[in-house]
Amino acid sequence: MPALFSEIVSFIAVANKIKDSFLRKMGVKLEIIHISTGDAESFYGFLQPLRYKNKLYLSHAPTELGFDTLQKYLLITSPDAPLDKIDGYTYNLFFNGNRFKLDHCERVYFGKEPYYFWSVVSKEA
Repeated sequence: MPALFSEIVSFIAVANKIKDSFLRKMGVKLEIIHISTGDAESFYGFLQPLRYKNKLYLSHAPTELGFDTLQKYLLITSPDAPLDKIDGYTYNLFFNGNRFKLDHCERVYFGKEPYYFWSVVSKEA
């Protein structure tokens, strides 16, 4: 049993390296910026418009199929992205000059290893 466990841990480590490399090559660069100091941290992720009928993470607002007037987006990032700092008061999330509000965020685990974050973010005016 310990040999199997070590193989699983090795697999997760390799999968994380591949995933992080893929995020850097195919994802977009996002930044969190400290409001007072202007200090920025960059990370990579996938940011796509959220188009689905399940309203659990959209404040139960009805949307037409494939359309969301609330400008909600799905954000997938690595588990070490600094999303836990984003609170709207101290740090803000930016992509391409647009500010986003973090509506919902969950870290997904494979066993006890964090594997990725998925988040629902909304574009702010």
